[in-house]
Amino acid sequence: MDRRKLGMKRAVPVEGYGIPPGRVLTLANRNDSPLLVPNLDRLEDLGPLLDNITVHLDAGYDSDKTGDLLRP
Repeated sequence: MDRRKLGMKRAVPVEGYGIPPGRVLTLANRNDSPLLVPNLDRLEDLGPLLDNITVHLDAGYDSDKTGDLLRP
């Protein structure tokens, strides 16, 4: 996170075939982890999800809060 960076950050989730169900916009100088919940909410637009889905995240999402959210 670079607090001096201006502009917007786009977090775009994609499903297994690379189709993005939506995107979440925020300021570029914000942390990535608060974007996880809005991105997961976009997946509901795809319909029912399998019970054993895999989530791939970058280091910006590495926290206990993220782990707690993704654990069944």
